[in-house]
Amino acid sequence: MSRAFVRGIQTTTRTLMQFAGGVRPSDLISQNGGHGPEWEMAARIVTQAIEKADPRISVANIQGARAHFSSKDRADKQMVITIGLSTASGTRVGSVHVHMDGSFKFFPSRIGKEGGYDANISRARIAGHINNPEEEIAPETKDEKQGGGK
Repeated sequence: MSRAFVRGIQTTTRTLMQFAGGVRPSDLISQNGGHGPEWEMAARIVTQAIEKADPRISVANIQGARAHFSSKDRADKQMVITIGLSTASGTRVGSVHVHMDGSFKFFPSRIGKEGGYDANISRARIAGHINNPEEEIAPETKDEKQGGGK
């Protein structure tokens, strides 16, 4: 058999976003009452879309099963589920705040910015992505980034 033919019939294996850590997507269902299935679906759809935008991001770590108001982005009046995002090698590239309606904000780490992860997510124009300009972040978060703080 020729190599070209064999290559043509091989299937491409694609790994889906792996959820790591103590909180599983199913925990979102049990911890958020009647809206649990909506939270779980939003988290899965957003993380899969992010992985598609940048396949280097392949690990998600849900940081608490209950929807909550963001302490990082006080201007955000919707409840969020916070999900940490990493590469397969464990490099943390940032976190994402997922809203129940499927919209989300990405907060890149320093590596996330330097490695172009945030640019790839923005360029992908994922449905529901809310750009996160620096001025939308709570003032004390900006001060902490600059070495100050309260």
